[in-house]
Amino acid sequence: MFTQICKWDNNLAINLPEDIADQACLSKGMNIEVSVIDGKIIIMPTIKKYTLIKLLAGVTLDNHGEVETGFTVGNEIIDRDEEKEKVDNVWDLLKNLASTVAATKNWLIR
Repeated sequence: MFTQICKWDNNLAINLPEDIADQACLSKGMNIEVSVIDGKIIIMPTIKKYTLIKLLAGVTLDNHGEVETGFTVGNEIIDRDEEKEKVDNVWDLLKNLASTVAATKNWLIR
């Protein structure tokens, strides 16, 4: 398939036919990475990468907490203090894990 290079402000632009964009899973407003390898232009969609540290950084008391799910119907543990302690322990483990990951990453970068 052939297309034409156009001028867009002070930059060059390429009009991608819809079927080419569909095959490459590209859509309007999507961020892409453009590179040149062996004289060929490579266009790839950027994929947002999450890390455990970034995910945990988004957790706050405002957006996470206890959720009411209704009355007990089976063998649920209903001791709220015991449950809170378990959740706090898991939370502490996750924070320690995130710190360990960050320290390991810093150590590997050196």
